[in-house]
Amino acid sequence: MGCCRPPALASHGAEAAIIHDKHETLITHDDLQARVARLAGALKARGITKSGRVIIHMPMVPYALQAMLAFARLRAIHSVVVGGFAAAELAVRIDDCAPKAIIATSRGIEPSRGIRYKPLLDAAVDLASRKPDFCVIL
Repeated sequence: MGCCRPPALASHGAEAAIIHDKHETLITHDDLQARVARLAGALKARGITKSGRVIIHMPMVPYALQAMLAFARLRAIHSVVVGGFAAAELAVRIDDCAPKAIIATSRGIEPSRGIRYKPLLDAAVDLASRKPDFCVIL
């Protein structure tokens, strides 16, 4: 009857994996794989492992997708909190998740203004009763 192995997947190497119009960014499959592997390796070195809980607090930027893929590679449980949440609401989500880590950006850009995320994150961690071990700020 033969082997039940799936056919080999074609490499998409130089093809676009992410096109982010807002900043005119194009990331190829090879670039994305390298970025995800690098981030996953750094997170693993900091103790993020299978079933570890983490929060992603970012706007809709390519880094958010890279973080999701890195956590998936590590088989970590990730919760995505859309960037810009007020500190009290973010603190509630931190307490619900009890994350080992939070990965975030320092700021975001809304159509009419910029939003500084880092002060919101700092205030939320101060308010939360279940503190993360560390935060990664991009």
